[in-house]
Amino acid sequence: MLSILDDFCVHQTANPIRQPATDNENVYDRYFANGFHQAGDFYFAIALGRYPNRRVMDAAITFLVDGIHHSFFASREDPNEPTNMQLGEFELRIDNPMRVMTVSLAPNESGLSCHLRWRARSAPFEEQRQTITTNDEVTNESTRLTQFGCWEGWFEIDGVRTAVNPDVCPGIKDRSWGLRKLGDSSGENFKATPQLFWNWLPLNFGSFCVHSLRLEDTSSGNTLNEESMIAPMYEDELDVPILEPGIEHIDNWSHEYEVDTNTRRIVGGAIYLGNQSDPDTRRKIEIGRPMLTAWTMAVGYGHPEWNHGSWHGELATGHERWSVDDVDSSSEKFSIMHQIVEVTLDGQKGFGFVEQCIIGPYPKYNLDT
Repeated sequence: MLSILDDFCVHQTANPIRQPATDNENVYDRYFANGFHQAGDFYFAIALGRYPNRRVMDAAITFLVDGIHHSFFASREDPNEPTNMQLGEFELRIDNPMRVMTVSLAPNESGLSCHLRWRARSAPFEEQRQTITTNDEVTNESTRLTQFGCWEGWFEIDGVRTAVNPDVCPGIKDRSWGLRKLGDSSGENFKATPQLFWNWLPLNFGSFCVHSLRLEDTSSGNTLNEESMIAPMYEDELDVPILEPGIEHIDNWSHEYEVDTNTRRIVGGAIYLGNQSDPDTRRKIEIGRPMLTAWTMAVGYGHPEWNHGSWHGELATGHERWSVDDVDSSSEKFSIMHQIVEVTLDGQKGFGFVEQCIIGPYPKYNLDT
């Protein structure tokens, strides 16, 4: 089936753009973005995904204020035009590719609404291709890009409007596509490997940013994916290049965190950029104590009802609210979290978040189960 994208020279196979090159049901193409107040006053996150072989497009947005996650969910039959990203009252619009994106939520029965615009402040960073094989089956194979930016606009909860100021509200936008294990309707079986440590740190220092990630198979002790980048930031999205000439790539980095063994949360510590065998060139980034902790389950990751790629019919919406005090740290659906932190590198302060997912034992941090 044709779409307007077929009028551009972007094809990689003989298929129309809308048709995947494989019939694997876990084919996906998605957006994730978040934003937060630098003082920890609030956090919000957005997710939108397309799963063409499941005939599903879904989206979610959450606002975390005063310890309560307020979430709106939407799902629709995969539209004929993939650039149409409106799902009921929710809409994501690319105003200027890789530079400006708008997310809006019209008034609805959830009591939530917003008009938020993200503006790029860094080039998009293409991460290493991620391929994960479980029992000789490729369960995850994807490409992801990440961009740093800032947010402006407002969001509203039950008639109370909060202004979002770009001077104090940084955030990231990421795009990924390929194959990703989506799990089942229980929301539990979404992990790529049975025992793992996933860590992602987008850190904003104003004039430059640090982007680090790693995936460890903690059962074998193998690091499956590891990289870090340092790159410049820009004051205006029109100055942002698509291909950044000034990226410094760092192949190796390590971590020495403080971990609360009861909640499995990273609550401080440091990461070290560079090879451990060359301590003179290693750079230390101090990680402050979390000002706020948010959970990605609030935008569908491992959600028992609104798990990504779940079929809900031609169009369905839903909403929920829950307290972070009710989080069950032993449940996998709460294993992915974002900790908003202040960070320090070479005496310069910055802000960012620590995304973590620890499943199963991790002896390094005295986690036995």
